[in-house]
Amino acid sequence: MTELPQNGWRVGVVPVRFALGEWSFAVARLKCLVRTGSFVSSPALDARLPPCPELPPDVRGAALTSWPVGEDLGSLRLEGGVIRYVESRFPRYFVEIKGTFEQYLGHFGGKVRKNLLRSVRACGRPNGARLDVREYRDEREACEFHRVATGISRLTYQHRLVGAGLPDTPEFLSALSSVAKAGRVRGYVLFFADQPVAFAYCTLTGSTIHYDVIGYDPTCAQLSPGTVLLFEIMRHVFDEGLFDLFDFGPGEAHYKSSFSTCVRRCANILYLKPTAGNTAFVVAHLFMRSLSATAGALLTRIGLKQKVRMLLRRSAHVSGGK
Repeated sequence: MTELPQNGWRVGVVPVRFALGEWSFAVARLKCLVRTGSFVSSPALDARLPPCPELPPDVRGAALTSWPVGEDLGSLRLEGGVIRYVESRFPRYFVEIKGTFEQYLGHFGGKVRKNLLRSVRACGRPNGARLDVREYRDEREACEFHRVATGISRLTYQHRLVGAGLPDTPEFLSALSSVAKAGRVRGYVLFFADQPVAFAYCTLTGSTIHYDVIGYDPTCAQLSPGTVLLFEIMRHVFDEGLFDLFDFGPGEAHYKSSFSTCVRRCANILYLKPTAGNTAFVVAHLFMRSLSATAGALLTRIGLKQKVRMLLRRSAHVSGGK
């Protein structure tokens, strides 16, 4: 991205998913001016949203990403000659890294902590009661991490169903090499008996470590390898003492709410030029959001939402060659 002078906005491409529940069937990529919020700040009120900047002719609009918001922020309005659309709302979970790892474990309930430690011990058994977690940092290690991690990622439902696995493209590998060379990558892989079963791809921004892309081999699901790997990463981050925040990224997930110590309500907000194309885009996206919410509520009411979710994940798993 190229930053525009003096106002904090940058030119970038904003992906907007069209989805039914977990099934993502299209992604629109909008060229916009982009500004990212500080999710650790106090929730902003509607009146505190920055106004839309002056829009160059070659962009669709402007986007505020992961911007802290209040609950009363309206979803759609005409404002200052542009369409202001709240494209998505989500929690942003994170850990404030303070004290020791043992003190951090105190935020878990006794039963949860006991189950976590039991899972860690179970994962160690194939390796002689010792966990095999490997960390990758420099440029050479990052390339090896990418090779190992993409092998796991292809097995996951996220890769097959949502398109959210670790990218396996020359462009991503080139970008990975660059950020690793700059010392801004941490890759982690959990091995069972020398076989990789879970990975986590993390990037660094200042004193924050971002938990960006994760995955595990579904054939080992009964051992909770993803949870065990996260547990060991948190232990390492606390012991290392280099970071202030561990960011789980946007979105809801059980592991995020379980391991986090803080949460902020955030939103992705679009300021779009009032063209026919942008109006049609917003109407179509609103329709899909409404359809997805209605379908989800209906499945929940009749007790089938979890079964349908598991069926979709199993279908994605089977279609991946398992």
